[in-house]
Amino acid sequence: MHGYGDLAHAPAAVWLASAIAISAPLASSVQAAEPPAMTGPRAARYESFATVAVVARRLGVDPALAMAVTWVESRGRAGLEGAAGELGIMQVMPATAGDLGLHDPGILAQSRFNAVAGVAYLKQMLDQFGGRPDVALSAYNSGPGATTRAGGVTPQSRAYVRRAMRAFRRLRACPEDRALAQCLHALHDAGRRP
Repeated sequence: MHGYGDLAHAPAAVWLASAIAISAPLASSVQAAEPPAMTGPRAARYESFATVAVVARRLGVDPALAMAVTWVESRGRAGLEGAAGELGIMQVMPATAGDLGLHDPGILAQSRFNAVAGVAYLKQMLDQFGGRPDVALSAYNSGPGATTRAGGVTPQSRAYVRRAMRAFRRLRACPEDRALAQCLHALHDAGRRP
C-alpha cells in the first residue's frame, strides 16, 4: 500500500491510489481463476468474493473471514444498498468509508473499492479487539462503541456473528486445492439446510 498501512490517515487521493494499487491486478487474477462454465450473476458474485480474498491477503486479513463478512452482508451481490444506507458487497456505511478517507459514495458502490474499504474496516476492528474474529464481527456489524460497551459481542449482533462465524469456519475448512467456486457453492448449499 505504498507505506499507508492506516488508510484512515491517508489523504483521499492517496486512499484512492492505494485502493487502485491494491485492487488493480484483480481483473487478470480473477479472470484467470474463474471456472469457464460460470456465467451471469453467479460469475459476478464469484468475482466479488475473489476480489475480497485478494484484497484481504494484501491487507493482512484472513481471506476466509473477509469472505464470510461478504457472504453474510450481500452473498457477493454488487450494487446493494441496505435500509440504513450501507453500500456494496461488504455493506459499508458511507460514514465509515469517510472515516477511512473515502468520501464519494459513487466510488464506494464499486466492488473493488467497497472491498478495500470493507476489509480495511474489518482489519481495524480486528486490531482494536485483539484479533478476536467474533468480537471484530460484532464491531463490524454494531460499531466499535457498542461492542466496547457490551464488553464483547453485542446482543443485537449475536445472530450476525453466529452466521458469519459459521461461514468463516466453512470457508477456512475448504481444502487449498479446492476451487473458490466449489467452496462458495458448498457454503450456499449449507445455507439452505435446516
